[in-house]
Amino acid sequence: MMAEKYLRQKIDGFSVGGEGELTFNTSCFCVIAGRIRDMDKVGSRYEQKGIDLFYRSLNSILEQALQHYREYDVIQYTRDTVGIFISFSDTGSAQEIHLRIRRLVPHIHSIVQNYLDLDMLFGVSSFLYGEKEIKKAWEQACRMLDRSFFEKREVFYFDDLLAYYQNTDAVCKEMTALEVRLKESIVDGRTEGIREEIQAYFETLRRGKIAEPGHVAVFCQDMVKLIQAQGRNWEDVRILQEIGEQETLEEMESLIYTYLDRVIPESGDQNANWLVRRACDYIRENFRQDITLNNIAGYLELSESYTSRIFNKHMGMNIPAYINQLRIEEARELLKSTNKKIYEIALEVGYSSTTAFHVAFKKQEGITPIEFRNQ
Repeated sequence: MMAEKYLRQKIDGFSVGGEGELTFNTSCFCVIAGRIRDMDKVGSRYEQKGIDLFYRSLNSILEQALQHYREYDVIQYTRDTVGIFISFSDTGSAQEIHLRIRRLVPHIHSIVQNYLDLDMLFGVSSFLYGEKEIKKAWEQACRMLDRSFFEKREVFYFDDLLAYYQNTDAVCKEMTALEVRLKESIVDGRTEGIREEIQAYFETLRRGKIAEPGHVAVFCQDMVKLIQAQGRNWEDVRILQEIGEQETLEEMESLIYTYLDRVIPESGDQNANWLVRRACDYIRENFRQDITLNNIAGYLELSESYTSRIFNKHMGMNIPAYINQLRIEEARELLKSTNKKIYEIALEVGYSSTTAFHVAFKKQEGITPIEFRNQ
């Protein structure tokens, strides 16, 4: 039996005969699953030449990336998903095997990106033992492909999340409790604290790391349907489709908050005002350093999207603009009251280069730092 046909049957759960003509050693192996993010774009690019040319090119590039490895089999499982089954019988220690796979996968990602201009995600299973584990290894690798919903990366390893998967029952129990409480709040009309409950839900998703994106989307859609039913308003049907189209948790959370702002106006802004004041205080104390939205959100113990939303709403500008404003204000004082060089002032107020300082200063003041000093 040919390797691809055999592997496809094992993945799909069919009981088949012997191991067929596998090149990799099933006694200890792992699976690398790769998914093309925008297959429609690829299809358009190869519309004239034919999609078969693309798949031949992809296979050729993968062979090139794997040229120093002997034990592997490649399958094109779906139009946008490819699998690499690989073993390392010639490598002595388990530590060296793990190092090799962590060098190989970024290398594959780099080659397909550089040679085929492909935007791909890669998920890597644990190392498993025996032909009977082929399906399990494939499922682990494919599950990692969904991790891009939670983190902005291209390569994900099942071993990195093993501890979280071992705690699945506790995570699912906590999520279920939050989901039930949220739905009850909506049904009972207790919407005054719904934003805080939604924030707690999304923070639990981030902390737990193992939720299925499809489940999150369905729950958010159910939540919106309940809100619509409470208001007897089903006009905004587009929101349900948009929820299903979000590619990251941050996008999903931002969309939900935006929807809530439309349908459930905040009755009291005292808490948000207090949070924004804390954010401003933190920025004023740290703007001379390389601070980011992630730093500020971490300080407030909020999500990045929620921090950005309340800051924009109450300050009328985004966080980077506020940081620039503080830096330029201090730079103006230093330009007027000291003889420090321009590059010294740029570094002192928090810019990593003189060029960035010049651009930001002219954008806000309409003139360059030198012109300002010479006035």
